Amino acid sequence: MLAIDPRANDVGIAQSASQGTVPAEVLLATPAYRTGEVLEAVPGLIVTQHSGEGKANQYFLRGFNLDHGTDIAITIDGMPVNMRTHGHGQGYADTAFMIPEIMRGLAFRKGPYFAAEGDFASAGAVHLDIVDKLERNFAQVEVGSFGHRRAVTGMSAPVGVDGTVLVAGELQHFNGPWEHPDELRKLNGVMRYARGTYDNGFALTAMAYSGKWNATSQIPLRAVESGLIGRFGNLDPTDYGEAQRFSLSGRWHETTATTATRINAYAIKSDLKLFHNFLSMLLFFKVLRYLDATQVALSNYLITFMGLPIAAFVLGETLKTQAIIGGVLVLASTLILTIVDSKAAREKKQEELVNANP
Repeated sequence: MLAIDPRANDVGIAQSASQGTVPAEVLLATPAYRTGEVLEAVPGLIVTQHSGEGKANQYFLRGFNLDHGTDIAITIDGMPVNMRTHGHGQGYADTAFMIPEIMRGLAFRKGPYFAAEGDFASAGAVHLDIVDKLERNFAQVEVGSFGHRRAVTGMSAPVGVDGTVLVAGELQHFNGPWEHPDELRKLNGVMRYARGTYDNGFALTAMAYSGKWNATSQIPLRAVESGLIGRFGNLDPTDYGEAQRFSLSGRWHETTATTATRINAYAIKSDLKLFHNFLSMLLFFKVLRYLDATQVALSNYLITFMGLPIAAFVLGETLKTQAIIGGVLVLASTLILTIVDSKAAREKKQEELVNANP
């Protein structure tokens, strides 16, 4: 068992150089552009983002691209952050519900050498926990560039003979450098009742998170080079995302001179909604006209449309009106793009023939 207690970071405790712990004071001293970057306290771990600040981060460890968490196992307060099945990628690990100021610290293991870590830990694992009691109550407000606004507070108080109640909350807004702002709006809340100590005691924890944002989707380089949009521009301002996470967890620990027993139980409800208007491809058709746009359309959009009849007739799924309308629009846009591209190709060929035979 790898202890989160910073005292376990003594020389001779770790089984190898591929594991270690990071105390809370180091986490708070780590500069973080976004919440997930606190995990960069793990040596060799890089945490970044794409297509909007509200989604799960993209992780890199020892040069490997771990996508949104497919190959790095993350737990917070004994609960797995990775989603075993997810529409945005297996192992999707969104740490946006984490409040760094109330973290006890983290423990990490790197490499595929630890069988106890289980799924998603082929590149490594990171474990965080929440404190049972704050050293002192706190409240702080942050104001920064790119529309950064953040307010966070936390307090704990004794209850009964050996109990403690912890309450913490966070509000955050962020725009980023984009011409169409991220407009990230995030709300976090945590409440915990703990009794005893971390090694010998129990805790009940409730956590809630809600986030909304505009998706700053990828843009084609040729659109920037042609002057159609700027480097921080956007082709479709309708893209957006929403996420919610609610959890209830319990922890019971017992430690003796020769044994250590750890029992965790939890229930998690997590939702993610991403909206993308596939018709936005028509907005930059002008800069795609010299490419084989027909192939692009068939490979990226027609396949999406064909997924609807497959889901309905083969898998027996019930399709909502929104999905049916969206599929029809995707097919229509594909056909329009194909027709226009074919016409442009014929005109270009005729022009070349005229130039070749003046």
